[in-house]
Amino acid sequence: MGSANRGKMPRGIASERDKSATRKVVSDGAGVASSHRPGMPDLVGTSELFSDLLDTLKSIACRHCCVMITGETGTGKEMVARKIHHSSQRFDKPFVPVDCTTLTGQLFESQLFGHVKGAFTGAIGDTLGFFRAADGGTIFLDEISEIPLDLQAKLLRVLQEGTVTPVGSTQSHAIDVRILCAANRDLKEMVTNNEFRADLYYRVNVVNLEIPPLRQRAEDIERAFVLSVEEVIEPSSLPKEVLMAAYTGGANGPLPTLDDAKGKLVADALRVTGGRKIAAAKILGIDRRRLNRLIEKLNVTIPKAGK
Repeated sequence: MGSANRGKMPRGIASERDKSATRKVVSDGAGVASSHRPGMPDLVGTSELFSDLLDTLKSIACRHCCVMITGETGTGKEMVARKIHHSSQRFDKPFVPVDCTTLTGQLFESQLFGHVKGAFTGAIGDTLGFFRAADGGTIFLDEISEIPLDLQAKLLRVLQEGTVTPVGSTQSHAIDVRILCAANRDLKEMVTNNEFRADLYYRVNVVNLEIPPLRQRAEDIERAFVLSVEEVIEPSSLPKEVLMAAYTGGANGPLPTLDDAKGKLVADALRVTGGRKIAAAKILGIDRRRLNRLIEKLNVTIPKAGK
């Protein structure tokens, strides 16, 4: 694949560049495995499963092959994809995440491959599309299983030829992009049911990287949760036992996602204060503005008395 013609990035693309960074693997605390480069997501853990995941991640990061990242909802597939990108030789080039559930019909082609002015109603100018914006770097196709069959053929052609043709144009553009994918659904079963193309499946599933859920990594639960809830609270503002109770819930059922657990912390603080935000923020050790952002982000219901 060659390099693409450059232009303005379409809106909504997350591009990350850190040309001064260097590749390295360090130890973050006693016995805690962590690979780090400034600006990249940090994955930490002490369990054997986590160490195996890191070893696999490091071994595939330097390769150009497509990787299918699998795992339950909430296991951090996009974070792992970012880690692969930042650990590769492409670390200083764009990382472009794409939620395939939002792409349908003409929007799919236009956003992925770009379009030229006048290609369709509302096309008032040229756009690059996600693939050309990711040129030289990595594109992460999240929920690739949700792409309709008729559009899977167009994606396959791009992967086979290494070129994209904007909607409304006859000119193709060479691209050099690494493909990372993720899916919550069983793609093998979808292939059997003729819901997903077999040739596309084998093209994107060169390497399968499965992320084990936290419940299988008991040694990592506390550290992962405490690091996660730093967004919600000042860690020293609540006893560790209270923090972990929000995650385990004392139940025998499946563990909640980290976002669900963080939402529970915020909801509990609002409940015990009768919905008074200032008091709830004080309990959590954060300011009211930050609390308001978390209420919206985590979709927390405020008790009526506090409205």
